[in-house]
Amino acid sequence: MTKPFVAGVTPRHGAEGDLLINQANTAFLQFGLDKILPTAVLATDIDKATLKFFISKVNATGPKRNSNLTLRQVIEAWDEKTIPKLGIAPVVDPSARNFKISRSYQGKWLELDVTELVTTWVANPELNFGLALSVEGLSLVDIVIDSKENAAPGHEPVLPVVFHKSAG
Repeated sequence: MTKPFVAGVTPRHGAEGDLLINQANTAFLQFGLDKILPTAVLATDIDKATLKFFISKVNATGPKRNSNLTLRQVIEAWDEKTIPKLGIAPVVDPSARNFKISRSYQGKWLELDVTELVTTWVANPELNFGLALSVEGLSLVDIVIDSKENAAPGHEPVLPVVFHKSAG
């Protein structure tokens, strides 16, 4: 399920401080687990993993049934400097998780449980191509989240991982 990028509608925002998420813009996030996890961690050591990102602006939401933010796993390699490659976004997993968004989220952190994805990536590092945050179907969500390049206030997306007590 790829979305074609239309010239002039979906510019590349890789170096900008904000990531736009709406009908015309998908945000792609990738975390180097080798940089954020201790060495020799096993998938069974992980109790919980949470994607946390700061919503700096909510431009629009619709009625409850039309206010979904969609999270999908990216299933092919991509590069921040060349996305969208040949005008096409990276391929994402067809299974999706939807989260309701409201105007009250502006200026707050949103936390999404991604434990299953992270344990899969720890067990199979070659599958870690990151996540896509999008607005699909009839959803009317239009939000801005801080990127890692955002200097002020600099709330970059993070991926905190909690380990089982027995993992040390």
